Amino acid sequence: MSVINSFFDLFTRRKDSSFVYDLDLFQDIKNRAYLKRMAIDTVINYVGRAVSQSEFRVMNKGL
Repeated sequence: MSVINSFFDLFTRRKDSSFVYDLDLFQDIKNRAYLKRMAIDTVINYVGRAVSQSEFRVMNKGL
């Protein structure tokens, strides 16, 4: 059992190693938020460009 305990202690000795995994999770969340923001900005630009190049006609009664 001593070998197994030594092997287990090798991976559980450092308690701050979980912090490294948390930073990876935050980086992933940050990248997702950035990509969502870029997608929204792109759609807004496409819609704005389409509206700005549109021609609106107003018809009076019966004309």
